[in-house]
Parts: sequence; structure tokens; C-alpha cells
Amino acid sequence: MLLGGFLNSLAVRVEPWVNNWLTPIWILGLGVLAGVLAVVVLWLIGWALSRITPLSQFSEKRTNRLIAGVVLGLVMVGAATPWLIGQLQRHWAAQAAANEAVSFQSTDVLWTFLPLTAAALIAGIALITLASRRTMEELPLLFQEGPLFWIAVTMGAFALFGILGTPVVRDPEGMLDSLARWPSLGTQSYEFVVKGAQGDELPEQPLAVTLRRSELRSMTFASNESLMISGYPSDEKAPVEPFVVSAGEPATFAGDPHGLFGDLDQIETIYARNYGDQDATLNLTVVTGPATPEMLTVPIVAAGVLGLFLAFLALWGSLPKLAAIAFATAKSEMNTPLYMLLATVGALALFVFMWLPYNTFGEDIKMLKFVALDWMLFIALIQTIWSASSSVADEVEGRTALTVLSKPVGRRDFILGKFLGISWVVLVMFTVFSAVTLICVAYKPIFDVKEGGKTPVRPNVADPLGIALIDPGRVTGLSETEVTWQICHAEMASTIPAILLVYCETVVMAAVSVAISTRIGLVANFMICFAIYAVGHLTPLLVQSGLGQFEAVTFMGQLISAVLPVLEYFDVKAAIAKGSPVSLTYVGAMFVYTALCSAFAMLLALVLFEDRDLA
Repeated sequence: MLLGGFLNSLAVRVEPWVNNWLTPIWILGLGVLAGVLAVVVLWLIGWALSRITPLSQFSEKRTNRLIAGVVLGLVMVGAATPWLIGQLQRHWAAQAAANEAVSFQSTDVLWTFLPLTAAALIAGIALITLASRRTMEELPLLFQEGPLFWIAVTMGAFALFGILGTPVVRDPEGMLDSLARWPSLGTQSYEFVVKGAQGDELPEQPLAVTLRRSELRSMTFASNESLMISGYPSDEKAPVEPFVVSAGEPATFAGDPHGLFGDLDQIETIYARNYGDQDATLNLTVVTGPATPEMLTVPIVAAGVLGLFLAFLALWGSLPKLAAIAFATAKSEMNTPLYMLLATVGALALFVFMWLPYNTFGEDIKMLKFVALDWMLFIALIQTIWSASSSVADEVEGRTALTVLSKPVGRRDFILGKFLGISWVVLVMFTVFSAVTLICVAYKPIFDVKEGGKTPVRPNVADPLGIALIDPGRVTGLSETEVTWQICHAEMASTIPAILLVYCETVVMAAVSVAISTRIGLVANFMICFAIYAVGHLTPLLVQSGLGQFEAVTFMGQLISAVLPVLEYFDVKAAIAKGSPVSLTYVGAMFVYTALCSAFAMLLALVLFEDRDLA
């Protein structure tokens, strides 16, 4: 144990359902806590660097920040390249060994290095920005108000529960130990020489390994001679009979083959007997993973928190005027009564949705997700269109925009800053809504069972890394009405990608609304945006319905999809209904699609606003 049992000694007795409900939230809190600690460490590093006068003076200039940040980012990419190439080669080798069709290697390299390069450039610019003494003086003020304040409050609440919620978790040290061992796990290969039979005797040979049964994902035995494999020596009573590996016929088993190792967790020896006269070469390939795969949520969430902070810093350092307008816009819109009303009503409604009976014969959890996602999108669209109209159209009509543009601020910074500020407003709203939704989704399976319903075990639910969040070996034999914290966590984790995609859809609509607001007022903006929303969800249906039958319908569908964003791409309700995970690759692709659609809408907005008479 990492702390010698200290954390486990803090355990308090609670009802089992309380533990099952709060454990997934505790894991989420640990991820936020890790991300907050990483931000604090970066803050301290920035404070130390800003005390170095030449470095601080160098980073004060925006051009210097950009050049130095790009160079630092490329250096980080170069340092990570050998490791990434090694991981890709292992991936291709595993595909070839499993007789799977090897994907296009160029595509794998592209999807690996493009996100890495973008993240490295953002991190490089952010780190150079931190070395500025002016930035270090401004950051505390920025976190005291506006969007950063409420995001920090929400994350702080989760991080605090990551600490205070430890006593209600069963075996927290074992779970943390599982996470600590994760970097050392993966694929391990062993090669042994097993002596041949000597006359009528079949000598038993111990083979030294270092494994944990709880971490086993698969074991593959391949030998050129027939061997008998056992997890216990012959003079001890084994819980199961040994099994035979035939010569030239590799045998792959999921996890512990047939319960070979019984109750042993630390496996140090495997025993083999050679049936042939010749010495045998045994190749053992072991794939291991964390004993508690749900703990992989921690580094994913931590990376998200740290990435959000670095993205803000990079924007503040590279485009200070645009960032200032965005921050002022977000602060102004968040202080309006409408925003407070929508945020409060939206959060309370999400909480009420958990208690509603949906009468779906055991699928209420899916209906809760559907209703929550649609509700978040509806509230966010209202806020988005209202903010775009009030911060762009109303300022243009009220001559406020002329006052802003009389300062050293261009029309490009004005429009892009407004769009970014509205995106921040919606981000704060989604942060609060997501917190409420995840807490409710984690509790919903327990609530349904309490109300006499059934919660089917779903061992195929996976996290964004593609690793099963419910280990089938740990849930075999559960009744349909027994709820474990793993099930609650799986339902909660599978909701996160859907929430991210709903936010992406809102950002696209925000860009469209800002473009419309450069020429049209609130009422027309609402009508056009909701028409685009409806068409964007119907476009794939139009193309499919006319495919091979009505060429005109197919042409119009393809034309609309080329001009307007296809919002149906962001809808993953079908995947939720089937219990299929939404992959991290798809979410990343939708982030790219969001950026492209937003860029096109902003280009249109700049064209429409360029010759707009503000006087």
C-alpha cells in the first residue's frame, strides 16, 4: 500500500448504496484534484521564472512569446517522438499478431502527431506567458471574477470531495496503488526453455514471472512441444486441474486461465512439464492493465483541467486584445438576470429529472441521459443566441461598438472576442450542468433499484481509452438488481463524451449566431438559428432518404451539408441507446469539425461586419 493503510484506516461505515454512489464521484474529484495541483505547480514555476528579470522582460513582448513558445512546443514534440513511434510500432505489431487488418499507418501517424503538436504549441506559449511578471500579477485578478471564478469554484468543490470523500470509499489505497502501477503495465513477454522428459519421469520446472492476477487481461502460451501448465507445484493441492498447451498451437486466455492461480494475487512462479523428449521453448505473452480500470478516469480528467488552464494562458499571451474583449463579454453576460435565471432553473431541472419515472422497463438511465443532454442543449442555445444579440447586434445599434472600436481594437478582434466570450459563458454553464448531471447519472441506477426496477449489468461499457470500465470477471454472477460502484461509474463516464459533443454543437451555433447578429436583431436571429438547427439535424436523413431514388433530394441534402453544419454528427443518442462507448477518436474528430465550422462562420461574420456602418 502506498501509505501503509493510513487512508483505509479513515474509513467510516455508511450504507452500501452511499459507497456505490459516491465512489465514482470521488474518482472524478481525484482527477480534478490532480489537475488543480498541476496548475498550482505551474503557477509556482511561473512565479519563480517571473522573478528572473531578463526572462520576464523578454516574455513581456507578444512576438517574443509566440516565437519562443512555438520553439519550445516543437522541442517537446521532438522529445516525445521516439516514445510515440515505439507505441505506434507496438500497436501495429499487436494488430499483426492478432491477424487483424493493419490500419493505414500514415493515418495513425497523422492522428497521433497532429493533436500532440497542437497541444505542445499551446503548452509552449502558455509556459512562456507564465514567465511574464505582468501575467503573474493579472492572473489572480482574473480568477476573482467572471468565467474563471465559477469554473474554479466548481472544480474546487470536486477537488475538495476528492480529499474529504476518501473515508466513504472502500479500499482507497488499493485503488490509488492500482493507478500508480498503471505506467508500468502493458504487454510483457517471457521466453523459457523447459527441459524434456527423462525416461518415464516428467520433471516439473518452475518458471519465474512477476505478475498480479488482478491485473491480468490476457495470457498467450506458445510452445514447440506439448506442455502441461499449472499455477501450483505438484506437491500442493491446486484449486483447478492443470491445462495442456499443444505443440505449435498457441493458446490465448482472457485473464487468469481457468482460475489457474486460485486466490493468489502476487504470481511469482508458473510450473510447466514437458511431454516431449526434446527441450521446449515456451513463449509467454502477458497483457496487463490496472486492477481498478476505473481509476484511469483520474489522468484523463487531470489532463482536461490542465489543458483548459494552458489554453487560456496561451490565448491570453498570444492574443491579449481579443482575450480582453472575450473576458469582458463573458463577465458582462454572466451578470445579467437571464443568465442567472437560466443557470439556476437549468441545474434544478437536471436534478428533478433524476426523480421522474420514465416507465421504460429498466431503461430509465438512458432516458435520463437523453433528457439531460437535450435540456442542456436547449438552455445553452437560448443563452447563446441571446448573448450574441445583446453583445453584438445591440452594441452595434446602440453605438457602443463604435466606442470600443475607437480604441486600438480592430473589427476582427471585436467579432472574434465576442464569439470567444460567448463560448466561455456557455462553458461555465456546461461546467455547472455537467457536475449536476454526472452526480445524478451516478445515482440513477441505485435509485431505480430502490424503486423496484432492474439495472442490467453492462460489461461492454468502456472509457474513452477503450478499456472496459466494468471487468466482466468481477461482475459475473451478479443479479440484475444488484448495483456496484463500477456500474455507477460506467454510466457516469459514458456520459462525459456526450456532454462534450453537446458543448461542441453549442459552440458551432454560437459562431452562426454571432455571424447573424452582425446584421440582424434578436427575433430574426432566434428564428434563423433554430431553422439552421433543425436543418442541421435533418440533413443526413434527407441524403439517405433520397439515395438512389430522388436525385434532387440527394443533391439538396449534399448542398445543405456543404453550406450548413451537419449538427447530427454531434448527436450520440444512438450509441447511448445501444450501450456502445463513444471513442476518444470520434470526440477528437468532432473537435476538429467544430473548429472548421466555427472558422467558416467567423469568416462570414468578418465579411458581413467589415463594411457595417457603425455610426
